[in-house]
Amino acid sequence: MTPDQPHNTQKKIVAGSVIAIIVIALLVAITAHEMNGNKPAANDTVVTQAQVDTGSATASDSSSSASTGSYKDGTYTATNDYIVPSGNESITVKLTVKNNVVTDSEITNSENDRDSAEFQESFADEYKSEVVGKNVGSVQLSFVAGASDTTDAFNQAVQDIANQAKA
Repeated sequence: MTPDQPHNTQKKIVAGSVIAIIVIALLVAITAHEMNGNKPAANDTVVTQAQVDTGSATASDSSSSASTGSYKDGTYTATNDYIVPSGNESITVKLTVKNNVVTDSEITNSENDRDSAEFQESFADEYKSEVVGKNVGSVQLSFVAGASDTTDAFNQAVQDIANQAKA
């Protein structure tokens, strides 16, 4: 055994340990990302109500697909109530549609809880660029500003609006 062998062995052990730590950290990060992704929690309940500014029509089946076809011009509003870990929240979405395209969007969040309010405000600051200029039937946000519950509720409200605007 040469004098360098114990030193080389120690280097290999340290290098192997560093690589193992990096691999474990990556696996933890990927798992955390997937767990915090766009999937609603098992106990989340979504209740929706939609109305059109030009009448009192209410969405009776928000589960039908509205991703294709043409849409009537107008301004539409939908409110979606949803449950977060700290309680009940809601989002009201107002979209203006012209030639099948969203030309303007406004939202109002309930902000019932301080922690939820932070997520809702972050969502409000960032969502608009992902909506305006898009076909109303294809608007489907995946994850905005860390606000997965707000994003899901927004998507359901947009689906209700698309169903209402369907020509």
